[in-house]
Amino acid sequence: MSDGDGAVSRVANGNSVRPDGNTVSCVVSSFASPSFPAPENGVVTVVYPIAFAPG
Repeated sequence: MSDGDGAVSRVANGNSVRPDGNTVSCVVSSFASPSFPAPENGVVTVVYPIAFAPG
């Protein structure tokens, strides 16, 4: 979720099924620092699905 100024105000794990909590924590925390252009009207909620697959 982004505040009205474009800063990320909340990041959350959307019920990951990955057994490695460290990986989930790392990915979630990486989404906390970016900033986005300020929205024209209010707050913006973004859902960003990520899928891991063997290489």
